[in-house]
Amino acid sequence: RAEGVTSSGTYDIYPTGEASSEVQMYCDMETDGGGWMLTYAYNHDADKNDPLNPDTIPLDPSSGYSHVNLNAINGYTVDDVEEVRLYCQTSNHNRIVHFKTSNDVIKGMAFSGSQKDNRASNWNTGFTPLDGHSGNLPAWANGGLTSSSGGLWEVPLYKAYKYDWSVRGQGKRWECDDYFSSFSDSNSRSTVHLVYVRMSSEHFEFPSMGPTLSPSKLSSSAAPTSVLTASPTKSVSSSPSSPPTVADSKAPSSSPTGTPTSLQLGSAAPAASCAELRAEGVTSSG
Repeated sequence: RAEGVTSSGTYDIYPTGEASSEVQMYCDMETDGGGWMLTYAYNHDADKNDPLNPDTIPLDPSSGYSHVNLNAINGYTVDDVEEVRLYCQTSNHNRIVHFKTSNDVIKGMAFSGSQKDNRASNWNTGFTPLDGHSGNLPAWANGGLTSSSGGLWEVPLYKAYKYDWSVRGQGKRWECDDYFSSFSDSNSRSTVHLVYVRMSSEHFEFPSMGPTLSPSKLSSSAAPTSVLTASPTKSVSSSPSSPPTVADSKAPSSSPTGTPTSLQLGSAAPAASCAELRAEGVTSSG
């Protein structure tokens, strides 16, 4: 049995096992056992308020500026989602929010974007803090919005008038474990918001598609994969007001550099998710 892929980066993923379902996903193969697919990456510069880029798979946690709900990717169902992981930091303070959860309502938000049945108890119980976590959220959460399409960006959790998770929520609020009483100041700090999902590594069983469809690791400079619309990546400002880099926080893995590594199939079929790629059946040929 092959150990599986252990290097974080962008890989070809086949959600249905068919060549036609190929998408490129950023896989964090190091944090908490690896196998995490990046679905939200918003690196926001202070005093900017660019619109969100939905339906576009982010391919770099350190420079991405887009998000995708899993139901926009052909081949996945909500039952395939095993865990959701949230990470944020801001230049406004030194706390980091970094945790995972297997709550069904939150998994549903990651899948469809619906905040139906969202409530504080989904967040403040049953979560697991991960490396670097020092935030007040989600433990202190006492509410969350219930928009039909707010997903994990439109203030899904908060402690009222104290701490928010907001990715341009209400059209302007960029908050990570803080709250700005003045709406005009709510985008005045640099922020990083990342969401990863880990799918079941045993749910998908496909026949081999042959060596020509072997998954391959792509260049870290690859553009985001657009599911419905195209959008460029957004670079993080290097100004002193920018938050620490993702790599400095020791939380989500940053994109690797150097020559892309080509991968070949072992005994398993092409990977339907980062978790399956991490678990077994793929060995490096580079």
